[in-house]
Amino acid sequence: MEKDSKLPANVTGSGTWTEGEVVTPAPRLARFFPGPSPNRNPQHTSARTLSIGVNICAGAVLMLSGWNVALFGSVSTNANYLSVVGLSKNTPHNQLLIGLINSIYFLGVIAGALLCGPLSDKVGRRKSLVTGGLLGFIAIPMLTATKNFVWTICCRFLNGIATGGMDAAALTWTAEIASQHHRGRMVGILMCLAATGASTVYFMMYGLSAHSTGGLVWRLPVAFQLVFITVMIPAVFVLPESPRWMVKVGMIADARIVLRSLHASGDSSDAAVENDLQAIIDAHAEAARDLSSTSYWRMLLVPDEYATVRRTWSALFVQFSTQALIGASFVGGYGISIFVTGGWSTHLASLLVGVSIVTQAVSGLCGVMWSEKMGRRYAMVGGALMGCALLALIGMCGYFVNKHSIGNPGLAKQYGGVTVALLLLWCAQFGATWLWCPFTYPSEIFPLRYRARGSSFGIVGFGMGSFLANMVSTYLFEALGYKTMFLLSGCSLFVGVVCFFAMPETAGKSLEEIENTFLTAGVKAQHS
Repeated sequence: MEKDSKLPANVTGSGTWTEGEVVTPAPRLARFFPGPSPNRNPQHTSARTLSIGVNICAGAVLMLSGWNVALFGSVSTNANYLSVVGLSKNTPHNQLLIGLINSIYFLGVIAGALLCGPLSDKVGRRKSLVTGGLLGFIAIPMLTATKNFVWTICCRFLNGIATGGMDAAALTWTAEIASQHHRGRMVGILMCLAATGASTVYFMMYGLSAHSTGGLVWRLPVAFQLVFITVMIPAVFVLPESPRWMVKVGMIADARIVLRSLHASGDSSDAAVENDLQAIIDAHAEAARDLSSTSYWRMLLVPDEYATVRRTWSALFVQFSTQALIGASFVGGYGISIFVTGGWSTHLASLLVGVSIVTQAVSGLCGVMWSEKMGRRYAMVGGALMGCALLALIGMCGYFVNKHSIGNPGLAKQYGGVTVALLLLWCAQFGATWLWCPFTYPSEIFPLRYRARGSSFGIVGFGMGSFLANMVSTYLFEALGYKTMFLLSGCSLFVGVVCFFAMPETAGKSLEEIENTFLTAGVKAQHS
């Protein structure tokens, strides 16, 4: 077969690789970035051990991400913190600036994800993780030691860049390493860990505030982010690089070694490994013959034969919806306001928010165990419709709490108890469906040639949704109160309808099979 000039030297399509091929050196640019060499990968470690290691390493990154989602939503109620940043007076202008500090992090997440996509394609998934971790080691101590508003907002933005880059790299890396039968489960476990990180912030703040009123109450949770990075960086050095990235840059022999370690525990005679490798080579060779849709701009706006625009907007939509339309950011960042709407005190509401996010994590574990049988599309549609009904009921309870709070406080308290029960039920269904699925989906649906950039678009959608929710939440709850729940209920219904008609199923398919899923004319054909 004639070699295509657009492909890496060793990626020439069907039948062009041999067992005795020479190991290809890593891309030259990779030498200038910190992290393990792409040529250094474990060869005598069991597949199960490597799978657990990848989950621990990526899990530390996603716990850090969940930690940050909830961090400043709870920190911004601390009097000492507000005094340090000069926003202690309860004025509309100060409330706007507090929301800006909370939201600027998500602009950093967007920037970090967009930077990580091309960097990850150039130097590898592991080096991208280490680079983001080292940036975190710079930004987090500076944020912990903040003395004023400008200092805080600059360091919070850098914090977001580091975390967004690590999120994008970790999700791509995990999806490319996992087998097709466990990919949803692996990514789903990561999202359960993200929810665990978010809930732990509330419990830590609740415990510290009971014994102190000084800077320790909020500076310690900010500094605690370093623990997750300290776990992640050493782990990266003993885990394998993505074999699909290796094929992308022409490192075929190294990719074979990694595939053997991941799926055959080093068995050189396993025919399935050779079949998997050939499928990856052929899929990349086919996609690489067309150089369109490789930039972010073209991926968003320029149609091509690979349905790249549809894939890109699907990734943006599901992640944006999770935070801004389904309601995750409202519960994670401003859940206290929801419970206060139900008639509970602010102090007790803080504890209840932590319990609600733990409920997400626990139910999420149940959901990911059935992720491959349930599928991505039905999880998103079912979760959105159940959420629609529950949020409407929460809004109704909020109406009765508001109606009876003065004339019949006892009855109002009963409706407040129902509000707690319904919100915990919402968290349970969210954990079983939308907690894991929107993070799995974008990491699956893009061809290898621009999968890292596609996953970055997913994180961009996450950042945009979170930014919007954090900016408008305070005003929504202040202006609408319980009516906010009806608004979110309508948004959930809209999301469910869109997912039903526009999102193809990807569960149980290899990443190479999924590349063809978006090319078929109808979505329903994917479920026949």
